Amino acid sequence: LPWCQLTRGHLVVDFFLAQAPARVRAALDVIAASVLGMLALLLGWRMSAGLIDAFRYRDISVILGLPYWWAYPFAVASLLLLAATCLVTARRAHESAAS
Repeated sequence: LPWCQLTRGHLVVDFFLAQAPARVRAALDVIAASVLGMLALLLGWRMSAGLIDAFRYRDISVILGLPYWWAYPFAVASLLLLAATCLVTARRAHESAAS
């Protein structure tokens, strides 16, 4: 997801915005990147709470017997990286709207 956000690879339906001015599209890009960044932070926060609980209660998978908490740090890191990437792309869109 961070790479897709950075390269503007997300699916965009521009049916209504095809004729909109570049400043309007850039402003909406800033809003979209900001909302996605906030959601990534929210999910990262809740995922870190899940990591603490999974570690505290020593949850393991039924079939393989592997601890669940091993996967959580990767998920938290990727969500925080997504939030940082959204900040960068929102800044880029803001700069293009200003020019």
